[in-house]
Amino acid sequence: MNISSGVSIKRFASCTGFAILLFTFGAILGTIRRAAIDDAKFQVRGASWRGALKLKEAIKPAIQSESFAFRRLLEDPNDDDNCTDRGISSFPTLFTNEQRLNGAIIINILIATYLCGVIGYICSAYFVPSLEVISERLGLQPDVAGATFMAAGSSAPEFFSAVIGTFISEDDTGLSAVVGSAAFNVFIIIALVSFFSGRVVHLTWWPLIRDCICYVIGILLLVFVMYDSIIVWWEGLILALMYIAYIVLMYFNPVLSHKASQWSEKRKKKDDESNLIVEDTQAQIGYGTSENGTLSNSNDTSLPYNPPVADHSTSFSLPVGSNGITTSRKRNDSEISEHPERLDKRVVLSPPSGTLSCLLWVLGFPAILLIYFTIPDCRRKGCWRECYLLTFALSTVWLAFTSYALYWMIVVIGYTLNIPDTVMGITFLAAGTSVPDAIASVLVARDGFGDMAISNIIGSNIFEIFVCLGFLWFLKAVIDEPTVIASDGLTFTALALLFTVAFIILLIHFNGWKLDGLMGIICTLTYSIFIVIAILRELGIIGDVELPEYCPGPE
Repeated sequence: MNISSGVSIKRFASCTGFAILLFTFGAILGTIRRAAIDDAKFQVRGASWRGALKLKEAIKPAIQSESFAFRRLLEDPNDDDNCTDRGISSFPTLFTNEQRLNGAIIINILIATYLCGVIGYICSAYFVPSLEVISERLGLQPDVAGATFMAAGSSAPEFFSAVIGTFISEDDTGLSAVVGSAAFNVFIIIALVSFFSGRVVHLTWWPLIRDCICYVIGILLLVFVMYDSIIVWWEGLILALMYIAYIVLMYFNPVLSHKASQWSEKRKKKDDESNLIVEDTQAQIGYGTSENGTLSNSNDTSLPYNPPVADHSTSFSLPVGSNGITTSRKRNDSEISEHPERLDKRVVLSPPSGTLSCLLWVLGFPAILLIYFTIPDCRRKGCWRECYLLTFALSTVWLAFTSYALYWMIVVIGYTLNIPDTVMGITFLAAGTSVPDAIASVLVARDGFGDMAISNIIGSNIFEIFVCLGFLWFLKAVIDEPTVIASDGLTFTALALLFTVAFIILLIHFNGWKLDGLMGIICTLTYSIFIVIAILRELGIIGDVELPEYCPGPE
């Protein structure tokens, strides 16, 4: 038996065991939660509405006011007005529903498409450069910068979508956008990085495993608090505090990564010694050897930790220390200016070369011009470069504004076509708000920083669960009332995100810890299957899902 095959089998077993352990833990947690909730629901069935409210006070101490009013979905079942408001009720409408059905919906679709382009332009031209300079000035490791600053910043559209869904429209569109973007980030953005990075992107195991463990914890907590469809203050607070714990973990990342590197080197050395012993034994008995008398080990997929350093002069071009750990250092302006594409000698108002690029530039010129005069360009030399914090702040404001407008258009389109808000959220809104994540990941992957790209993807998902959902739910419960989730299918979709974690780890492992075209194709196909199942669940076509009854919307 080939040694590399035996090692691969062992690793497959270990990775499979890891995935099974995650699902088992989630199932146990869900069973405990279900037992408690089912017992409470059994008592609620025989109680009056006021008695049920008192029981809810005993279960969730955050509900303290006798005058607290749940959404109409949770009102008395005998009430004929028991229904859930559509998200469109919180937004103005430019046309009547009949006018949109007769063709005016095209305007909403074009505006939504245009806004996705604007979000992408702000991210690539202003937002990502400001984050790069911030991370360079702080001397962060590339994977830490990707998992914190870049992840939090590029998740600004999801954050503001969650703000709108939590405090303004009070529907599940923002929540579904966060859940949908989590799957979109893991599969589609990894596919985009694989297709458009212009190189085979090599990965190391520690940043991926570190972020995936935190992500799995976030998913389990999200399913735990969503199970009974009511989020009270202490549940949101737990999620928010977990992000602080994640930041603390990142603070100690240099030490942890050093320990991981030492463990990896010891493991590799032990495997090499074992291979030499077996090679000598097989060479003596005269079988299983290659032409030169040694066993070939080209298929060995051992966990890498010392990837080749990209030969370029770009931002985050950090040296590798003697222990294999990427070390960080601050660079002066002359070093930063070596990146002409993004930071220097680029005239924003000049049309690009190429027919298609020039056409897109003409279509986007009104937004480009307005943004040019409202956001300082920290890619330029001199005092402009020192305005990187202002660039970061103003580009975030622009992302908030465009995210609100995109949310508005998506809700109107869904209402007109009679598509539930949650379906629009996990598909179109999730894709639209993930544009900054996609562009940021592809850009840094082109510079040769695959770990930073992956850390941005997983870190964005962590930020969205702990901050975009948890922190906002906490504020909602403290300021107004607990958040009520109308869709039963979102809990299943959130739980299914565990599958995405186990699948992507196994896929990257068996692909040799690199991102290439094959990886992109598999991720695209897997996302297609995932999103189809999620949509069918939200529509009640598959699974035992109780669909909410929506209130009549504007004509």
